[in-house]
Amino acid sequence: MTVALAFADTKSKCAWIGTDSCASDPINHSIVRNNKVFHPVGRRDILIACAGTFRLPNLLQYIPGIFPPETELSTDDINMSYLVNEFTPVIRALVDDFSEDDLWEMLIAVGDRIYRMQMDLSIIEPADYSDAIGCGGSVALGAFKVLDELALYSSPEDRINRALKVACNTCHGCLPPCTIMHTEPLPEDILKQIP
Repeated sequence: MTVALAFADTKSKCAWIGTDSCASDPINHSIVRNNKVFHPVGRRDILIACAGTFRLPNLLQYIPGIFPPETELSTDDINMSYLVNEFTPVIRALVDDFSEDDLWEMLIAVGDRIYRMQMDLSIIEPADYSDAIGCGGSVALGAFKVLDELALYSSPEDRINRALKVACNTCHGCLPPCTIMHTEPLPEDILKQIP
């Protein structure tokens, strides 16, 4: 159980993902130190957030090579086609021995785009630049959309934080503190190295 909320900010050319810190089952819950949102090894232009089992983010966060280095694969080349053809087989191999009880889904932010991968390995890209997962996902997404209309001058980080607070105050399985991260544009010197 969790809440993860993503927003692709086309103005700043980056994406934001925020998550809570709850680990829970239908009866118990606790706050954990594990970050549910992280940059894969060697990639500051990509974020991944997972809901459900902690096993998948444990694997994705610490295994090098989930995504090739920026000098070999540019941010612009990581699109729906890449995720379906290259990333999906990696995830399939990682979850192959998961039990039916190991439920999961994930948000993937690449540059200023966001995607959602579901347990059946389907991938969607939301047309309105925002998405959420986990038991508090619909509450956080609804709150974010209202804040996005009303608080045009507040930062994406502030709007995400406020929406996550609404989910944490409303949904069992969501607890603060929240972690909010954003993708980072590639530095000019690395951009020059990419063919």
